[in-house]
Amino acid sequence: RSKSEIIIANMLNKKADNLSYRYEAELYLKKANRIVHPDFTILDIVNRREIYWEHRGMMDDRMYLKQSVQRIKEYRKSGIYVGDNLLITEETSAFPLGTDEIEDIARHFFKQRETE
Repeated sequence: RSKSEIIIANMLNKKADNLSYRYEAELYLKKANRIVHPDFTILDIVNRREIYWEHRGMMDDRMYLKQSVQRIKEYRKSGIYVGDNLLITEETSAFPLGTDEIEDIARHFFKQRETE
């Protein structure tokens, strides 16, 4: 849906040997009793775990920001934590997310997990 999400998807495709992903797959948050659709649901094949990646691309919009914060709280209540099994990237119109940043985040996160 966005330029940044396409860049994230392309980067995940490059890591196809170690990762598999679905875009906006349904996820039931039991504690919040609601269904959400994370931008990316990633299967980390090396470590046999699911990781969710949310790209928050309209952080200039107050309503969007409010809903994003609420969703992160719902994730946490359901055992999905930032830095553990949840990646978050953000951007505003003044501070767009670049390809180098996305690749750096993924390289750091997945490399760190593979060596633990």
